[in-house]
Amino acid sequence: MPSLPPAELLEGTDLPSQYEDWAVKLCWLFVHCPLVDYPSIGEFFGQNNEDSIHCFGVFCAQFDYSGMDIDKALRYLLQSFLVPKESQQIDRVVKIFAHMYYVRNVGRGSARSLSNASAGGSEGADGASGSGAAKTNSLVSAFNGPDAAFTMCFSILLLNSDQHNKQVKKRMEKADFIRNNRGVNEGEDFDL
Repeated sequence: MPSLPPAELLEGTDLPSQYEDWAVKLCWLFVHCPLVDYPSIGEFFGQNNEDSIHCFGVFCAQFDYSGMDIDKALRYLLQSFLVPKESQQIDRVVKIFAHMYYVRNVGRGSARSLSNASAGGSEGADGASGSGAAKTNSLVSAFNGPDAAFTMCFSILLLNSDQHNKQVKKRMEKADFIRNNRGVNEGEDFDL
């Protein structure tokens, strides 16, 4: 059974405060049974009812996001089901994921930056610091609250859609992304 985050971290989130046995078993099937229809999993999770929301919270808890950058954690999760097509369903799924990501990573590190480059240090393609010092995982500690993680997560999805949709004529640039996320970190800007 996945572990529950501390109760004080669950306040202000849409995460379940306890995991019901049926949801744990169903999520285990979703993760381990190749016969379950991949798109149907996303449609179930995106439904606006207590069972779907509870079950997706349990599903998200089965993955270990601790220490991961939010974009990598999101990619890791989205390999296990097809994101629903409707924007309200996507919103529900992303919100629960972002809140779980936040509670699993709150208090890790002290950096307030979304940039992986450390001041004065050079990093290789694998993210290892050229100085040999321990790398600060800055994406993990950049969020002032669970809703800031949710907003950044949704922004990452929008950026991804913008970059890979052939119908988009003018692609979003870094300045556009920064402007779109101004003030959404609990009233502060992300250090992009």
